[in-house]
Amino acid sequence: MDVIILASQPFRITAVTRKTRAELFKDAAVGDILRFSLAMEGPGRCSGGGSYACVVKTENLTQGTSTHNTLNRISERLRGFDIIPHVPAQVIPFPNPVAETIESFARLARSGEITGVVMAALGPGRLAEDTYSAITGVNYTERRALISTLEDAATVAMLDATDDY
Repeated sequence: MDVIILASQPFRITAVTRKTRAELFKDAAVGDILRFSLAMEGPGRCSGGGSYACVVKTENLTQGTSTHNTLNRISERLRGFDIIPHVPAQVIPFPNPVAETIESFARLARSGEITGVVMAALGPGRLAEDTYSAITGVNYTERRALISTLEDAATVAMLDATDDY
């Protein structure tokens, strides 16, 4: 019979609370994805007749590294990190309006027609918790001008919407 591998769901590191020199963990960073696995086989025996501890494989899927530690050692190592279950983003079929808008800007950037961007986006939690922003290729003055343009467009859209009532 082949060895059965028990594997955890992936976990994402949300904070490094304590530095370590331990293999794999010393290079782990916020955002890295970890997975733990254990081979279902009997523990080994040492010369005194006692059992060796079960060994867990820890993989850093983000960095492509792995190490092996006992269950006790793993729990010690993880005290230096905050981790949460990693739920991969749901892929929405293309085309969709959001992806089309972003792709239109990407085409302009690839052709050199735009050299800087200010972006803001809403996640599924809307304004309550999921807002994202990115700024690249613009200085402070350009950033303010772009944000003012967005504010002006929002004001016009709001006035147009109230005219309908």
